[in-house]
Amino acid sequence: MKSTRLKKIFFSLFFVYLLLTSIIGTITVVFLVCEWRYTPSRKSDARSVPVAEVDLAPHLQPYTMFGPKRGVQLHDVNMPAMKGDTSAAPVSLNSHGFRYDELNIQKEEGTKRIFVVGGSVVFYGHTNETTISGYLEALLQKKYAPAQVQVINTGITGIISDQELILIVETLIDFNPDAVIVFDGYNDCLIPASFEQRLGYPFKFKELELAWYDSKALLQRLLALPFLSHLRAGSHFLRRFSPQRWSYVSYLRDVKAEEIRQNMPAPSAEAVAAHWLKNWRKMALFLQAQQVAGLFALQPFNQIDNTFNEQYDCMEAGIDALREEFATSEPPIVFQSYRHVMKEKMHLFYDFVHTYDEGNAHYANLLHNDLPTLK
Repeated sequence: MKSTRLKKIFFSLFFVYLLLTSIIGTITVVFLVCEWRYTPSRKSDARSVPVAEVDLAPHLQPYTMFGPKRGVQLHDVNMPAMKGDTSAAPVSLNSHGFRYDELNIQKEEGTKRIFVVGGSVVFYGHTNETTISGYLEALLQKKYAPAQVQVINTGITGIISDQELILIVETLIDFNPDAVIVFDGYNDCLIPASFEQRLGYPFKFKELELAWYDSKALLQRLLALPFLSHLRAGSHFLRRFSPQRWSYVSYLRDVKAEEIRQNMPAPSAEAVAAHWLKNWRKMALFLQAQQVAGLFALQPFNQIDNTFNEQYDCMEAGIDALREEFATSEPPIVFQSYRHVMKEKMHLFYDFVHTYDEGNAHYANLLHNDLPTLK
């Protein structure tokens, strides 16, 4: 009798096990089919890839933390040209990692070469021609015709002023530029360099390290498989229902970044501004010593977000001192604040800091007007 009861219990548990296994298996299969349907690697769904989900700068490297791939064409990416635009365009990087045509280090005689340095705002644009540097090149080509003008996009997503300084000193100066434009400020406020406490480690590496090892270690081998590798960026299928929750980028920004902020409290607004101004001054001194003209512009952000108003107040307060110090520099070194230039053009932002192509064109016009005349 007891044996019969045990058998019934065993078979009941076994039946429940089979039922749960079947349900879980069915859900898994359905999920994978849906994931396959919505994965951006399929050409028909290329338009669904938001720019923030694309690995634009995957390689960790000394000093600058990371750099974009070199000599490749990345995924077709949706960097919206205008409100409501969901079309995608290829992002091509030359052998130096710049979003520009192939470029020889040796500059041809008579060519005027300008580098635009900054973060994702500099890098982004629906096409190479509709980035800030693309629009600026068209304007300067008219100004200096028939001379050839090269305005080269060296933007790197997430870069801060520490990395820009190293980029100019270690890389860009070898290309014999006539001028360097630095268009930045927002990233220095977003995640200050002081968040990485380990000497010699690249900026923001801790954030990437925690996000990967804490949440992905057990899945690392599985996600290395070609079919599942896209899940490293989160589920594209689940993002259809909850874009913020199921995005790896959102997880990195909202969860892990917040943990880091709690463990390493952000420095004061004055400290952030002082650090940024110090790096601007170092870049300006280097350009001055190398006889290269410079234009430094504090980038604007969407005024619906007042998170960094205090930092920007302190940044602007320090720009006048730099103007005074470099007033007689030859070639000229110019310092500007564009903080409020978008006050009547807030509709051109599609998030807190990135703009549609019309916004890029507006920035290009401002830079064109403020860039020192090149000899």
